[in-house]
Amino acid sequence: MLKLDKEKEQAFHRILLLKKLALHLSFFKRVNVLCQVIEGQAAVHRCTCEVNFTGTEHPIIPPTVNDARIYEHVRRVSIDIVGEGNVELAPIFMGSEDFAFYLDKVPGSFLFLGMRNEKIGSIYLPHSPYYTIDEDVFPIGASIYAVFAHSYLSNSTRNLNSYD
Repeated sequence: MLKLDKEKEQAFHRILLLKKLALHLSFFKRVNVLCQVIEGQAAVHRCTCEVNFTGTEHPIIPPTVNDARIYEHVRRVSIDIVGEGNVELAPIFMGSEDFAFYLDKVPGSFLFLGMRNEKIGSIYLPHSPYYTIDEDVFPIGASIYAVFAHSYLSNSTRNLNSYD
């Protein structure tokens, strides 16, 4: 059995507590927790450190993380409107998206609409200088948003298992 002196044991328990808390915190609060963990680890080894996540030179943008429940609901709505073969899960990729600031505060889901139409050259992701928007899908997108909003609000006090 590993024996820790009192100071190291206390630091170890603080780190465990911080890790557990981090599971329930927003991105920016997690940054603060991460700083505390790093500083705690340094203290355990009788060192000091300086952690700087200010984002002064390069702003910190939180990761874009969909709320699982909202994502599943919008996926079901989308499948009903455009068919299962026309709904794809986007691959996970590193990058930043301003929408992440909303998702850090409010449950939601990021939806790529009309991302691939080779006939008009719509094959690049947004923020690419070659991105071409397929305006023909706007009515479909409006339908998805309208049905999602209606069904979500209609079921706000019920489970989102269905949206009839």
